Amino acid sequence: MNDKLINKFSHYRKQFSHVGQVSYFNSAAYCPFCDPVKEAIEENLALRAAGDRDESRLVRATQDALRADYARLVGARKREIGLGLSTSQGLNIAAFGLPLGKSDEVLLSDVEFPALVYIWRAAAEAKGFKIKLLPSKDRCFDIEALEKAITKKTKVLALSYVQFFNGFKNDLARISEICKANGVWLIIDGIQGMGVEPINVRKLGIDIFA
Repeated sequence: MNDKLINKFSHYRKQFSHVGQVSYFNSAAYCPFCDPVKEAIEENLALRAAGDRDESRLVRATQDALRADYARLVGARKREIGLGLSTSQGLNIAAFGLPLGKSDEVLLSDVEFPALVYIWRAAAEAKGFKIKLLPSKDRCFDIEALEKAITKKTKVLALSYVQFFNGFKNDLARISEICKANGVWLIIDGIQGMGVEPINVRKLGIDIFA
């Protein structure tokens, strides 16, 4: 890392009070708050507990600022950003909201993150579409298997940006190219990779990024 990046990393690292006391490796599932987040929550709790004024306008202003920040982070337009409680909520909106029926197929990897699989299985039970599991290669997503599996019935590929158990980063550019050529919606669980590396969902042609 160059000096500028080291200084920036050091600056943000100091905002986590647990640093130096705890080594934390579970940040994808349950992460420690940084000090500014903790302070903002405490400030809001104090405001609500006082009950002497309605400052709900601050929530709307915060939501608007967050949409702008997230848009810059993933290369989207602000109006394309929706805020939710979790990655799973976003994936649920995709699975239950897309116009899928009994004649349609959804592709998932056989080494996919369990929460993503459960969501699409629940949607399949409710809406009647079929789930097809793609065989992995060396425990990684196999692009050749994707190309072979696509049929006229294939409507969706739901996939993690980064594999949860081995850190394998999928080639979203190539995968998106295949999906677009075949009229397949590309739904990405991006939580393991977003913010770690630059990503531009519009250039990559990702339809839904949660």
